[in-house]
Amino acid sequence: MQLVEYRTVPGPRGRHLTASLRQGAVEQTITGTGAGPVDAFVDGLQRAGIARLEILDYHEHALGTGSAAQAVAYVEARTAGGRRFFGVGIDRNIAAASLRAVVSAAAQEEDSAGG
Repeated sequence: MQLVEYRTVPGPRGRHLTASLRQGAVEQTITGTGAGPVDAFVDGLQRAGIARLEILDYHEHALGTGSAAQAVAYVEARTAGGRRFFGVGIDRNIAAASLRAVVSAAAQEEDSAGG
């Protein structure tokens, strides 16, 4: 699973997110709402039936210095069945790095479920 693009805007109940994901040759658009981009993305994954995750822990930091530095985000997620997965995402944009980390965890959950 790969994050293709996303857009997040403020809404009446927090953030509204629309994202495109690619799984093999299939691209799918998801939408979700949450307190922030990660929460809205997790909501979108659940609504689309892709993954049911709860984010347990989140960390981020810069890789390097200056305005061209990339960001790395780490998540620990738990599935509805209680399994835990870790995800890592890297991007120049911290929000994109965060979403990529969630995709990384969701892809592991999907692989372990035989998806």
